[in-house]
Amino acid sequence: MKIAVTLFWIIIVALLLGLFSLNVGQTVNIDLLFTDLQQVNLVTVIYVSVLAGFLLGLTFWLVRLIKGKKEESRLKKTIKQLNEELAAMSGKADAPEELPRLGEAGSEGATVENP
Repeated sequence: MKIAVTLFWIIIVALLLGLFSLNVGQTVNIDLLFTDLQQVNLVTVIYVSVLAGFLLGLTFWLVRLIKGKKEESRLKKTIKQLNEELAAMSGKADAPEELPRLGEAGSEGATVENP
């Protein structure tokens, strides 16, 4: 799968480079909010636009990744606290090891009976 994704990106980059080579002589005028840019190379505009989009997407991905890591850490702490409470209620010194954990084989429909 990684080979297919890598090949896909190589083709996209090759197409972009081909597009850049075709539009070397074209210029555009850019009207921004507070300034006007005259006779800007089209290749530069495309390059900056793609780079800005990539950086924006990377920023959103990193924010999502950091939030996910924080949530995972918070949930692990909660699970640890609940396991300690369960161990204290059952009179054992450490966390219950014989109880099936979520996602393991046999955890579907598993119930814990009071001793």
